[in-house]
This record gives sequence, C-alpha cells and structure tokens, in this order.
Amino acid sequence: RCRKHHTTMIEHYYSEDPKSRHRERTINATLRGEQFTFQTDSGTFSPRDIDKATMLLIEYTPISQGEKVLDLGCGYGPVGISIAKTTNATVTMSDINRRAIKLSKDNARINHVDTTIIHSDGYEKITEKFDTILLNPPHSAGRELCTKLIRESKEHLTQKGKISIVAFHNKGGKYYEQILKGLFPHVETLCKKGGIQVYVGRM
Repeated sequence: RCRKHHTTMIEHYYSEDPKSRHRERTINATLRGEQFTFQTDSGTFSPRDIDKATMLLIEYTPISQGEKVLDLGCGYGPVGISIAKTTNATVTMSDINRRAIKLSKDNARINHVDTTIIHSDGYEKITEKFDTILLNPPHSAGRELCTKLIRESKEHLTQKGKISIVAFHNKGGKYYEQILKGLFPHVETLCKKGGIQVYVGRM
C-alpha cells in the first residue's frame, strides 16, 4: 500500500558524547536502486543494519530537482547520503551525537557524496530553510522531544516546503500525524507497511 539501538539503560543514540566501547561494523545496503557501504559503531542508532522505518523514509519521500534537503538526526548517514547520491538535491545532515557525526563524514567520503554535516542539538545550529526535512523521530528520547522537533520544523521550511516523518503505528504514529495536521494545511500518508507509516506535511 505504498506510493512512490541503544547501548545501556542510561546512554542512548541521542547522547551527545557516547561513552560505550567502540564496536565498529561495515554494512552494505541497496537504497533507491544504488549500492552503499556504511561504517557504523556502537552508541549510534541501528548499527547492525538500516532499520525498516528508515528504509521506508528513504524510499518513499519524494525529492524534486534541485531541492535543499535536511536529514535531521542523521545517525551514521543512510538517509542523507542516499538522497545526495541518487538526486541532485543539496543535502545537509545533522545530529547531536558526535560519534554519529564522525561516521556520517566518513560515510559521505566512502560513498563519494558531497554533503554539509553539522553537529547540532535539534535545530540549534540550523540557520537555513529547506524544501524537505526528513525525520525518523527518536522515540526512545520521549514524545516531548519528538513533538518539539516536528513543531520546530515549520520555521525551517521554505514557502512550499515539506517534512516527511516515519513512525510505527504503535509508537505514536497516529499522534504524530495529528501534530502534522495541526501544523500543515496538507498532510498525507505516503506509505503504510508492516505497522510503519511515512507521513508528509506540506506548507
């Protein structure tokens, strides 16, 4: 029906400076019809493989020619890097996690893509406006933070911009859809698959 973690109980992938012992891996993935190689590590989100929700966000978010795109909470970089390699979009990636930022820079180089990568707590250091923001909300960080990231996205979108978010139905998907409907005049579901929804809110 589609149209075209953690290290300890205290430390999470949204920690700024993970202290967990490094456990580096190399994973391969096919995204948007292209082959990618990613270096991952403990203390980052889904280090063993690219999770299903992220895969759907990558595959079903429409990106038009020449867009400016923000991958918010980029982790080790699969969303932003795959968009940068398969479109002519200008891609910015950001994360609070310094280990994730280093990996994203390494992975952009490995996959021969040119992106801007920023260490930022949410939108703290994001000054530009974007045509598309992509977000897999950090559910483990709590609904309050996820809602804040969605609400603040509106200030960082261009006049006809959009945000795509992905969520499990049983982890607040319908709630986030209602948040989008309160913010944007146009909200639709791009994909429903395996209990996961990809929503888009358009200005």
